[in-house]
Amino acid sequence: MYSEPLSREELITILKEKDYHVEILNFEYLFLKEILNYDIEPARNFETMTGYILEKNPGIVGFTGMCNTFHNSLKLAEVIKKAKRDIKVILGGPHVSMLPEKVLE
Repeated sequence: MYSEPLSREELITILKEKDYHVEILNFEYLFLKEILNYDIEPARNFETMTGYILEKNPGIVGFTGMCNTFHNSLKLAEVIKKAKRDIKVILGGPHVSMLPEKVLE
């Protein structure tokens, strides 16, 4: 059984209590269930994910950085910021907690 990390759940609860709309996106699931079209070319997948996120018109996009996928989070954040500079991007999770200085570089 998969469950979200507790710290993320706590953040979501706090934001919802303050009347913010919060949505968790799992792109692995969206591609697997063919809700989004997966492409063999990674750049196209980042464009697909960015488009999906931007359709929701967020002011803030947050990423949970796991060590083995952190590079993907950074790339997606970069593509999002290029598409819409005023979106705030937040990185959290184990990778960020373990290597905060490196992440800020």
